[in-house]
Amino acid sequence: MAAAMISFRAALVRIGFNQATAMCMQTDNGLTDISVLIDTDEESLHQLGKHMMAWRDTTVPPADQVKIPFVSLQKLKAMRLEAMVSAWSEQ
Repeated sequence: MAAAMISFRAALVRIGFNQATAMCMQTDNGLTDISVLIDTDEESLHQLGKHMMAWRDTTVPPADQVKIPFVSLQKLKAMRLEAMVSAWSEQ
């Protein structure tokens, strides 16, 4: 499980989320790994930006703030679809 979380966090960072956001998604919001992402519906991902604003801390530098860049969110949705197709084709 720990390896899956580390790999997923690295993937989140690769698609443009900063470390603070990736950690918050995993530890505070339960998006721990790719299997949870597969089980998350698209509308929930669409609402993620508004939801994550509750974790924004304006006292830290901008690079360390929790934020959901638009393109990163689109890439996260694409990652979910790709993982769903991959899981489906393995059956």
